[in-house]
Amino acid sequence: MQHSREYQVLLEACKQTGCVLCRLAHESTYHYLDAWQYELFTDVDLQKELRRSQGFCHTHTWQLAHMGASLQLAQNYRAVLSDTMEQLQAAEGKAASGGILRRFFDNGQELGEPQTACPACLQQKQAEVHLVHTLRHALLDPEFYTVFADSSGLCLAHLHLASELKLSDTPGNWLSQLRKGQMTCLQRLDQQLGELIRKHDYRFKDEERGDEMVSWIRASGLVAGEEYNSLLEESPFFQKMVQQKKVEATVRGAQRIVTTVVETRFPGLTELAQERVTLVRNVDSLDQLVKQLVVAPDETVAKELLDTLAA
Repeated sequence: MQHSREYQVLLEACKQTGCVLCRLAHESTYHYLDAWQYELFTDVDLQKELRRSQGFCHTHTWQLAHMGASLQLAQNYRAVLSDTMEQLQAAEGKAASGGILRRFFDNGQELGEPQTACPACLQQKQAEVHLVHTLRHALLDPEFYTVFADSSGLCLAHLHLASELKLSDTPGNWLSQLRKGQMTCLQRLDQQLGELIRKHDYRFKDEERGDEMVSWIRASGLVAGEEYNSLLEESPFFQKMVQQKKVEATVRGAQRIVTTVVETRFPGLTELAQERVTLVRNVDSLDQLVKQLVVAPDETVAKELLDTLAA
């Protein structure tokens, strides 16, 4: 039977530790923030949206900071803080008691447009709705149900969302399948928690330890929602993104070395070098070019070497 890409993604997530929907919703949000960091932060409409929301929420602001989006945050948050200064100036003199200022900070933008939600949070909510729709259909498939019942299940928040979210009717008794599968997951975890607690008794301290010793982490994730960083570190998507960024950083570093050598030895070819190196992504080729440029006898030979990059 042919399954959709969304089904396959959900199936693979069931084979990893933690709430299935937490993992995929976080991955979707990370993808959005990564796109914002590298492409979307200059989009005029998104800049306006960020000003209305007074920036990203605490979680997503600091996530971007850890992702290295220093310049992007500086540019966008400068605009947010400029709006705040303008509103403070407008409020001065209108309410000596500070009533307007209190309403401004309590309600968002008393003197401007209504404050909206964090754009990344909205992205995550949209992803969750789409995931719930896919999950309900997938639960009717025997293969998926078996894998789901053997997974960590859903955290309590996502269990409630998957059960109660108003969507177009899904044919079949998906709700019964969801409840049975989740019950299986919780019963298995309950047994592991019981073993963990038992083995903390001094009478059983010498018994072999197993997966039950980290069951408290799984229980915490299901009750309070999964911890974001641990999910990302285990995510194949995230690992692929990290690897791609490492490769990109290595290539950019090799390209900079080429342009630095040319700028130092043959200043007249600097602009040409900056243009040509962007055509080469192979680090070994760039390293070889550096060695050739270092010993190039004159500018003519150096230009011939750079011209070979465009061939």
